Amino acid sequence: MSKAAAFITSRKGVSVLFAAAALIASVFISSGFSAKEVSDGSGKQAVMAACGTGDVQVFRKAGYALSDRNAYVTENTGEGIRVIKILRAFD
Repeated sequence: MSKAAAFITSRKGVSVLFAAAALIASVFISSGFSAKEVSDGSGKQAVMAACGTGDVQVFRKAGYALSDRNAYVTENTGEGIRVIKILRAFD
């Protein structure tokens, strides 16, 4: 058995390979998603959404509905979280 094969089959080798795979997976996953926070004044909910997902899809995923009389504003925080505030016409 070669040195490389012996290392890969050792506990240390398996740990190193697992850590490398986890790191690579986290980079690919984190690059495709963003954190968003939706609030309508009565509460707020954090939502993970794919990059490029529209605000209306984020509302639906968070369980909020918008009527044609409602509006919303967005704000980007310094931590990479997009805050979406729903402005209700009526309570």
